[in-house]
Amino acid sequence: MRPARILVAALAAVTLVTTLSGCAVFDTARDLGRALGGGGGGGGYSGSGGYVDPDYDTALTELKVGDCFLEPDEDYETEIVDCTELHDYEVTALPTLDGTDYPGDIKVDKVSRALCSQALTDYVGIPYADSSLDSWAWTPDEDGWDAGDHVAICTANDYYYDGLDQSVKDAKI
Repeated sequence: MRPARILVAALAAVTLVTTLSGCAVFDTARDLGRALGGGGGGGGYSGSGGYVDPDYDTALTELKVGDCFLEPDEDYETEIVDCTELHDYEVTALPTLDGTDYPGDIKVDKVSRALCSQALTDYVGIPYADSSLDSWAWTPDEDGWDAGDHVAICTANDYYYDGLDQSVKDAKI
């Protein structure tokens, strides 16, 4: 009786893994860490929701390079803070994505990742792979794109989502 239970459990596990294997794809260890560790923003201005502060009044699309800010709320608004105060993100670049027709979520994400990884390297002063920081981007969704928003918001954040208490510009961390 016991071997049959083990076989059933093993088959159930294989079925579960096979079924779920298509649910999430992680391009890097940082993607996996983000999924397991929580935190972080999200593409398509769809952030993780974060906490909601009714006093937030700055839209993500209003941010400028060098702005330090808190996790956006579900309306994609945030609070800009002095970079010496505890904050979640710092804007490293605002590259404009090419094209008139929306290229699709996957292409926007892929292009933004490459641009933002390079932006982190340029902004911090050391290669992204050597940095203790992570690079993240908020990108326009199809509606935003059609309305003329083609800008990716590239940011730096603490790799472990512990927050930052200084600017990372030329910090070589």
